[in-house]
Parts: sequence; structure tokens; C-alpha cells
Amino acid sequence: MKVTQDSTGATSGRWRSRLGRCACACLVVVALLALAVVVENWRGRRAWEDCKRELTAKGETVDWSAYVSAPVPDADNILKAPRMAEWFGGGRDTNELLARINSAPFAEFVNQRRSNAVAEVSVVTVIDPDFLKTADLVLHYNCQVLSLADINETGAKSLVSPSPILPLIQFADVPLTTAIDNLARQEGLSYLLDPKVIANWKDTAGQAHEPTVSFRWENLTARRALFAVLDRYGLLWIEDAQTGIARITFKDPSDASVVVLPEAGGRLLELARRVIRQRRDMVSGPRADGSQGYVFVAGELPDPKPMRVIVLAECQPDLKTVVDFFPRQLGPGFAYAGNGWRAESTGSNSFRVFRDREPAYAAADYLAWSDQFQPEFDLIHEALQRPRVGKVSIVGDDQRPFAQPIPNFTGTRVIAQTLAQRAQCHLLLGQPGNALQELSLINELRRLLSAKPVTLVAAMIDVAITGLYVDTLTDGLRLQVWREPELVALQQQLGDFDLLPQGRAAFRYERAAVCQTMQVIKAGEFVEYFDLSWSDKPGPSWWKKNTDPAFLLLKFAPRGWLLQNLATIAQAKQLSVEIFNADKRLVEPAKAAAAMREAERLSAHPGPYTVLASRAVPIFVRAASMHALNQTRAHQALIVCGLERYHQAHGDYPETLDALPPQFMRQLPRDLIGGQPLHYHRTTEGRFVLYSVGWNETDDGGAVAFNKDGKTVNWDEGDWVWRYPEK
Repeated sequence: MKVTQDSTGATSGRWRSRLGRCACACLVVVALLALAVVVENWRGRRAWEDCKRELTAKGETVDWSAYVSAPVPDADNILKAPRMAEWFGGGRDTNELLARINSAPFAEFVNQRRSNAVAEVSVVTVIDPDFLKTADLVLHYNCQVLSLADINETGAKSLVSPSPILPLIQFADVPLTTAIDNLARQEGLSYLLDPKVIANWKDTAGQAHEPTVSFRWENLTARRALFAVLDRYGLLWIEDAQTGIARITFKDPSDASVVVLPEAGGRLLELARRVIRQRRDMVSGPRADGSQGYVFVAGELPDPKPMRVIVLAECQPDLKTVVDFFPRQLGPGFAYAGNGWRAESTGSNSFRVFRDREPAYAAADYLAWSDQFQPEFDLIHEALQRPRVGKVSIVGDDQRPFAQPIPNFTGTRVIAQTLAQRAQCHLLLGQPGNALQELSLINELRRLLSAKPVTLVAAMIDVAITGLYVDTLTDGLRLQVWREPELVALQQQLGDFDLLPQGRAAFRYERAAVCQTMQVIKAGEFVEYFDLSWSDKPGPSWWKKNTDPAFLLLKFAPRGWLLQNLATIAQAKQLSVEIFNADKRLVEPAKAAAAMREAERLSAHPGPYTVLASRAVPIFVRAASMHALNQTRAHQALIVCGLERYHQAHGDYPETLDALPPQFMRQLPRDLIGGQPLHYHRTTEGRFVLYSVGWNETDDGGAVAFNKDGKTVNWDEGDWVWRYPEK
């Protein structure tokens, strides 16, 4: 008995010893983990502080408080002027003004002023032989399918005679084929049922099962009831004029409301092309390509005869159905005619059909339509005279940068485009003073984009509007409309265009915003703010989101790892900031290439210290190059205005640009790429060539590089050459 007790005691002692050792081991592991966390947090704080000190030495800061703008007095705040907050302070949403400034009202306005229909469609139930003589095309619409009409010598429809109206048509739980057969027999119609239809009829268990129908109609023809049944079950009745036997088959769910048979569609396509081609070929004289896809001409537009289409219909089509009669695509060479059709009713059974975009529009028409917005433009002009731009008048969370409300940049762009097109129309009509007023308001609109802090979106919209301004000015030079007073005023405005500080400020803001957001977002919000791969598709599943390395790092990793990522982000984005050389007023493509390489390296080799940075450091090289390109174009436009003033004074262009200052311009701008003078020489044709060495930093002798299509310019290669539009 004593031995047993000793044995039991020894066993218990061994277990206690083992548990003690395990507990000690666990404590050691926990201590080591805690030490590792402490060390990683210390290393992260040191890396982040070192990074901020290095940036401070360069005159930079990632402190978010430095980018939070102070409130602006209402008297100075442009968005506090009447209607401005409504038009420009509402984010991406549309508003009353933008809803009115769009292509549809202008097209309707033109339709009311000019008879420019491509087709006139008359819907009839019986064709009069005399009426038939006026038609270019006669079609048959059976409420489902559009086909060529089978017309005999007398003009009567040979396949169908008027159907009697039945007082009552009723089915109660009868097989679908029985209902179809009964209705077809009453109309004397012959048909064949596609075997695929029967094979597709199955119940929920996958067994063959024909649907049953129950319907009740009063005062309806059997033919209309037949098509109603077919529509209900996604079936088509396709007639064969030669055999008189119809075919019942499935309707493709992706088809429009009308199935157009190839013969009818081909004839409609041929006639539409002919009318539109005639209209295009009749347009002549000076023209200008608007920023919203319009082509404007100076003179009156021709009014070609539309095609005349008669539709023998068994039911009255609505506007949408008439539109679906016509081919969706006109084919190569007809892109200028828009992407779709519109129809309007001109009577109980007649329609006019238009393309949504004409080959060209009269400049006078566009001005007459857009004059309705002049009171709004005057309000905008008055508001923009306030001393400075204020913040958006929408309260947001200053600690979450990417959750901040944003101005309505869409509104700024659309109004700028409208003003530019008005300027083009004034130029076509020989009204340079009016065109200058429109361009001046475009220049004033840019003040809406200079509010502090400067976001990258605002900077890029400013770049786009600068390009729009230069394009419109160039049209006036091509048309030889600008006079000395307008050229002087344009030079004064161009002298104020300075995109480089905006670009640098936007890149700096972007870096501070990313670093601030990383510190305040929750783990599950990372995808929402930074994962662009999900921007145009449904978000990731719960599993994919919660196993994302970025989620796991933000949720469970030591804070030091986050700070290491912040240091990596700040340093990588500094490379983008330095693309803009503020001291020498240059844009440096070599530094842009270095920034791209760093972004690609981070993306290719993510680790604990870079996993967030690899997805939060987008490549902004294209944004930098567009800043450089459009600022260069503004500099070139400034010089060209001086060259045109010199030409008007002396009858020729100067031998060198040094002949321009000080009479024809204050100071010659230098090439933003490399800092050398812009290249200039006269040509034997009495013109000139003016160019920058471009993004490849190589003087290619004024050669323009094109993409593979041979039409669009490759701005990454070749020189940036000043060119007049070809039209």
C-alpha cells in the first residue's frame, strides 16, 4: 500500500513538473512575442519619424493638419454666391443646370428648326396603291417581327387579310400548343414548331413538361391573341412569304423589342447610309470640332430628303418600337452620325426618325440654343470676381480625407465645354470679340479648381480645361479670325496659366491624404479606399476580404508595421512630387521613370513593411506628363499669338523668337523638358515649326510620333509640336 502511494505521488510530481515547464515555455513565448511587438513598434516609430525628418529637410510635410484649409468668410467664398453651391458644390451628382446642358435638348431644338429627319415612317393597316408610289421601302410588322412586305401589283398585302374581332377568347389550363394551334387555325395560318422549343419545356425536376395557359380576352382578333401568347412564353412567329408557312422559335432575350429579319434590316441600313452620306457630302466650308462631339459649320446646312418608309402593321408601334426598326450600327465611316436613333410622333400613325448626332450643325443654331444659359453664365462670372476661392460648403470629416465631399468637377468641365463650343461658333461666324468673352469665362472657371487643398482630381480637370482653352484658341488661329486686340488679351490670360505648382501641390496632398487615411480607417475599409481592382465590379466576398493581407495587417499586426508602410508610402510618393522641379520650373521625365520603377517594385515584392504601400502607391506618371504637355501647349499658344501679331504687323514671321520681346510678348517661356529654349524655325511654305523636345527628352527635329493606328499622337515619343487642326 505504501509503495502504491509513493508511485502515485511520483507520478503526480512528474505531471506538475511538466505543467510547470509548459507554463514557463508559454510565458517565454508570450514574452518573446510581446518583446517582438515592442521592438517592431519601436522600429516602426523610428522609421516613420526618420522619414518625416528627411521630408522636412526637403521642405515637405506629411502632417495632415497642414493640408486642412481654414474656413473662408462667406463674402470671399465663391460657393456662397447665388446658385454656385448648387451648381458646383454637390459632388458628382447632376443638378438643374447640368440637366439642361446636354445633347438631347440641343438635338430637339435643331429638329424643331430644321427638317433633318433621316426617315419618315407611316404606319398603316391597308396600303393605298397611290400612297405606295411615294415609298422608298414597304415593311410588314406583325407585332413581333419586322420583314419586307409582300406587295402584289395592286398594292394589297397578299399574305394577310383583315382579321375579324372576336367577342371572347378564353383558355383555361390548356396545353400551350393547343392554344397556339386553335388561334392559328381560326386565322387560317400554317406553321411549324421548332423542335428545340418542345425539347426545352421541362418541369422543376427536369422532366419533359409542356406549359399550360389560362387567358381571357374580349373584343380581340385571334391573330393578336396568338402573338400575345407567344410573347408571354418568349416565342417568335417568323413568316415565310414564299411558302406561306410560319416558323415558331425562341426569341433571344438579348434582342430588342422587335426582331428585324435580315432582308428588311439590310434595306433599312442601305437607305439610312444613303441619306446620311448625302447630308455629309453636302456640308462644305469652314468647320470646327467641338469638345462634346459636335461638328460646327459656318453656313446654313442642307436639308436632304428623308427616306420614306411605309409599315403595314398589325398593331400600333410606340416610339421605342419604331426606333428598334432601324439598325443599331451604321458600320465603318459613319461614327460621326452618332450611336443611336431617336423618334418623334408627327400624328396618330406617323413618325420622324433621326440619328442622335448629325454630321454637322450650324454654328448659329448652337448659339441660338445655348443663349438660354446666358443668365447662368453671367451669375457664374459675377461669383468668380470674389477675392478668393473657399472650401466646399458641405460639412465633412476633416480626419478622413477620402470621405470628404468634393466639388462638382463634372459641372465645371461641362460648362467649360459649352463655353468652348460657343467660342468656336463665334469664330466660325467671324465674331472674335464674342469668342474672347467665352474663353475669358473658361479661364475664370479655373479658379474653382484652385481651392486649397488641391486634389489630384481638381488638378487633372484644370489640365483638361487648359487643353480645351488652347484647342479653342487654335481654331481661331486656323480660321485667321483673331485680331490684334484679342491676341493681346489672349496672351495676358495665357501668361497666368501655370499648371506645375498645381500638379506638385496635388501630389503632395495625395501623399498626406493616403498616410492620414491609413491611420484612421478600419481594417475592413482598405478595399473601399485603395483597391482599384474592384472599382468597376462587385466587391470581394467576405472570405476574400477577411483573408486579404492588408486586412490582416491592419487588424492584427503590430502598429509598427503600419508605420513602416507609411514611411515606404511617403518616400515612394516623394519621387512623384519631385517630378515637378519647383526651383528650376521643370518637369523631369527621368524622375517620373524612377517613380514608376519604385511603384512597380513595391507591387512585385510586397512584404510586411510594404504590403499596404504596394497597393496605395498608384503610378501618377501619366498625370505628370499631361501637366507638362498641356502647360507646354499653353506656352506654345502664348508664343504663337506673338508670332501672329508680328505677322500682322510685318507680313511675315520672324527669323527667330528673339524678335518677339518686348513688343509682341513680355518674355519667352522656356521648354519645361530640359529648360532650353523652345525650338523654332520658319518653313519654305511661309509658315513655321515650334516644338518642345517632349517626354523622351530627345530633339527629334520636330517629328511627331504616332501610335499604331497612324492617327493618334504618341505623346511619350517624338517631339511636342505645335500644330494647327487640319480641318
